[in-house]
Formats: sequence, structure tokens, C-alpha cells
Amino acid sequence: MRDIDCPGCEYNLRGLPGPIVTCPECGAVNDIAKLIALRWNGPWHAVPGFERIIFPVFIAVLLPPGLSIPGCIVAGASDIAPWWGLVLGAATSLVVWLPLVVVIHRRGGGEGVVLCLFAHLLLGGYLAVVALVGTAVLSPIAGTFTWVWLIVPGFALGVYCRKGEHFIGRQCVRRYVAGRPF
Repeated sequence: MRDIDCPGCEYNLRGLPGPIVTCPECGAVNDIAKLIALRWNGPWHAVPGFERIIFPVFIAVLLPPGLSIPGCIVAGASDIAPWWGLVLGAATSLVVWLPLVVVIHRRGGGEGVVLCLFAHLLLGGYLAVVALVGTAVLSPIAGTFTWVWLIVPGFALGVYCRKGEHFIGRQCVRRYVAGRPF
């Protein structure tokens, strides 16, 4: 976490023991947990616990292609259909993904799993934004002018996804402040 300054005199309170501290400079009583929650303005990926919520999303997205390429090579070397490589990659990533979700459930309860699944939806939203904006950019080149009908939903979906990230971040900060990180 970043340094926490006293609201009265801006003295750095980091390192003082206890959840409620008295500022040595001005004598103000400060609740460190509330100051952290109120002053969090860091990037969403730096929120304590956010990486635990988002890691299964990366596993679900990045692992299947990485595992399916060797599977396709093995399938191509033999007389097995090439799509078995994709099935092998997806099955292997599921074997890795499920224990991660179980760990999140044990540490964060059902709320952690719900936030993890919500992060999966946000990733789908971001992919849709890329598709909509990409189509909107390429449509004038192709001679059609449907870009207005694509750019507005793309922008709205992008705003939704960004707000969703902030929601997950706020939940992680709330749990961190309460002493129950994911």
C-alpha cells in the first residue's frame, strides 16, 4: 500500500502500530483502515487481492492456446484430428483453473468466486469492445458507414467494463481494510 498521510498535518503515518493511531506531529487520532479505503486512487491492478481474483481469468484465456499448440503438433504428427489439441488444451486449463477458483472460494468465500466470474464477464466485454471498435474503424475503409452504430455500443460497453474493474477493486479494498483479503 502507499503511504498514508495524516489529514491534519500530512505527516506520514505508515509504520505506526495499530489500526487507530495518534499522529505524533499534530495529535490527531486516525483510523488507518478508513484512510486507506478513502484515499485509494492507485491503479486497479495494484489493489490488494485483485490479482487473486483476476488470475483465473488469465489462466482460462492464456493457457488453452499455449497447451493446444503442442497438442495440435502431436495430433498432426499422428493421425488424430487436429481439434483434439484444442480439447486437450481446454481440458488441461480447466484442471488448472478449478483449483484456483477453489482457493479463491476458501479465502474469500462465495463473494470471491462471484467476483472472479464477474471478471470473466468483463474480459468478454473487453473482447466485444475490441470487435466493435475494430469493425467501426474498418467499416469506412470497406465503404460502409455503420461505424456510428458500432462505436456507441462499443463505447458504452467499454465504460461498463471499466466500472466493473473499479467495482472489483473497491470490493478488494473493502475486504483488505476489514482484514479479510482474498
